Amino acid sequence: MSAVRTACVALLPLLAVSAFAQTPAAKAPSAPSVSVPGVSPAGNAIITKSRNMPDQQLRVILGQLKDVSSQLQLETQRPQIDLDKLATLLKRREGLVAQSQTRQDDRLLALLKALAPEDRAAFLRALSAPRAAPTN
Repeated sequence: MSAVRTACVALLPLLAVSAFAQTPAAKAPSAPSVSVPGVSPAGNAIITKSRNMPDQQLRVILGQLKDVSSQLQLETQRPQIDLDKLATLLKRREGLVAQSQTRQDDRLLALLKALAPEDRAAFLRALSAPRAAPTN
């Protein structure tokens, strides 16, 4: 997996939750500032701003993906499976996943372009660092 793809996968929860949690009628309170180890205070401010910036297009895509997933679940629970409908839903889901990944890749690249070169490397290292498993 390429470094950019790995970074995108690691950033997915950050971008998706931030973008999907915002509603047009009422925005959630601003999330706390980000502090990525090795990134300058100016870089962390840019990351925080990017994280808190709602992405309406990604929100729409994720909503459509949720709808298609629900339809797939319903379709697979029917006594008679309509293979044509199932194939259509699977293709639709595949397209939405690709659109979502492209949108997230674009957001990550825009963020990296906004960061200073030394902050880019530190940010990508932090994204690709192994995360500790949650404790119960």
